[in-house]
Amino acid sequence: MTQVLEIVIKPYTSAELAILYNASKSTFNRDLKPHKEKLGRRLGHRWSVRQVELILELFGRPYRIIEV
Repeated sequence: MTQVLEIVIKPYTSAELAILYNASKSTFNRDLKPHKEKLGRRLGHRWSVRQVELILELFGRPYRIIEV
């Protein structure tokens, strides 16, 4: 049995991104803090598609290793 984690590039909240990276929201926000200048401001509560792409570049693609 093989499971695949599909990542759709769309606007996400910090909480939604934290879930993808298997981190708490506070830990994820702490990890983002040094990169805030590069990412810029969010519009509302969500990161834009471009900002999500930058976050994926900075932290790599989130994935899960599943033992079969």
